[in-house]
Amino acid sequence: MRHYNPALVVDILRKEYPEVNKRILQRIDNDIPMKLDDLELIPCIIRSFKLHRGVDHIEWINKLGSRDISEDRELLLSVVMLFFHPEKIIQLTTEKARYGVMSKMSGELNCGRDVLKKSLTAVIVAFRVYKSFNEEAYRLYELIKIENKFFEYGKAE
Repeated sequence: MRHYNPALVVDILRKEYPEVNKRILQRIDNDIPMKLDDLELIPCIIRSFKLHRGVDHIEWINKLGSRDISEDRELLLSVVMLFFHPEKIIQLTTEKARYGVMSKMSGELNCGRDVLKKSLTAVIVAFRVYKSFNEEAYRLYELIKIENKFFEYGKAE
């Protein structure tokens, strides 16, 4: 079987089957939250997250093996990904996390990008497998979105 460039296949499908294209676009609109553009909003998201979760970790890495730090870090990472790269956490794409997100988070959390990158795999699995994790991530996402009035003043893509 021959393989073709996916963009070519999509273009042909879109032109030949406009009703399918319309249904796919509607599903994407329904399944994927709006995305933020400005990585400078990450500190604001982290502050809101800490407030709503009642946490104030100074270190976000497990020097002493603290399970709470891992859970909070993974939950925070899921919320940030919902804001900046929701299709990644929802598993509609296998591409790398949006450029700059891990760097900005690592600087704000005082932990290495590698820690966050490794955590992202666990976050994606937890988001898919654990209903309570998924629900808490969306709950925090909604609270932070409303509190900071994201998507009301043209800050979204």
